[in-house]
Amino acid sequence: MLDRPSRLAEEVCRKAGLKDARVRIQESRTPGLASNLNHGLEVSQAELIARLDQDDLMAPDRLEKQVAQMGQVQNLVCLGSQVRFIDTADQKLGKSKYPTTAAQVKFCLLAVNCIAHPSVIYRKSAVQKIGGYNGTLDGVEDYNLWLRLLSVGKVANDPECLTYYRLHPKQMSRENKSINKNLEGIARIEALTGVSIEGPSSWAKKLEGMSLRGQDQTVSQMEKKVNLRMRAQLKSFRLLSNFFTSNGINKISNLVLAILHAPLRSSLLLALLFYIYRLDSFASTELRKST
Repeated sequence: MLDRPSRLAEEVCRKAGLKDARVRIQESRTPGLASNLNHGLEVSQAELIARLDQDDLMAPDRLEKQVAQMGQVQNLVCLGSQVRFIDTADQKLGKSKYPTTAAQVKFCLLAVNCIAHPSVIYRKSAVQKIGGYNGTLDGVEDYNLWLRLLSVGKVANDPECLTYYRLHPKQMSRENKSINKNLEGIARIEALTGVSIEGPSSWAKKLEGMSLRGQDQTVSQMEKKVNLRMRAQLKSFRLLSNFFTSNGINKISNLVLAILHAPLRSSLLLALLFYIYRLDSFASTELRKST
């Protein structure tokens, strides 16, 4: 799928198509990642769709292993994997420790995105059944999709590192982290409440033009439009997201506040899961050094 490609990119793809008849080149209809992903779904001929971004890499046996699991696990609609983080020079930075079972993933998705988009394979029919990617949520279109897929099947992660995920300096910037945090908040509201959120054609662009405080206020105002119980739950999820990206005393306070704001059942589950699986070990965005 080519989205406003350079001449070099077009030439590389054209040559690949001449060498291998299985390579089919598609031009984007409209700009934007979600729009192009939906177009790719429309023209694809297979039931299982595997994702990989142009600057990421995957293990030679990734597809073989993921296809096998999709056939073995009943009602599994989406499967990601652990990822090895690399920089622009292919140097290893660390690896993920995402939750693996469907039960773990389902719970953790309510607080943070624990599925790496370039690592997934999913069922075309399931994604189309829920309406595909949300075009207004470029940047967190994947997170919103995983949350909605929970309503039609299981979402899980392979325990092996099958994908090499490339990180760029901009991804780690304070401004970008703030935008992503608030975009994830909007993605949760839209997916979990079923409330259709009226907004711009791109929430990312809208938030980019705001101060950090303005971004937080925008998401808070959205939360006020849903019922009181859901507002408390959403605030809990938001605080838990802050927990994953904070340090020291702020990390502890965010976790405590997240538990206090959540309904009793969710609080007990949160505390139990934190104790057993050490949520901060697999959901934190802080990279571990390779051993």
